[in-house]
Amino acid sequence: MWQWKRRAVSQSTGLGCGYIVRMGLLLMVLLVVNSVLVMMLLQSNEVFAADLRIKQTLQFVLPVGLIFVEFWLFDLIRRTSRW
Repeated sequence: MWQWKRRAVSQSTGLGCGYIVRMGLLLMVLLVVNSVLVMMLLQSNEVFAADLRIKQTLQFVLPVGLIFVEFWLFDLIRRTSRW
């Protein structure tokens, strides 16, 4: 006879509303920090300040791209360290 098998849920997986809230807050903080870093980079470099279209594109694309890189690194470290 066929029986349901229970899957063991590990404690390292994020489940529920608390996990979503924590990740949302982390995302907001990282986006603000990345935006400040990109603004500092663009203000210190005169090459990008010459063309307004390039500067505005970089002000939007770089912080969002950094978010993906930071979460990728977070997942990579989480997998390799097993905490």
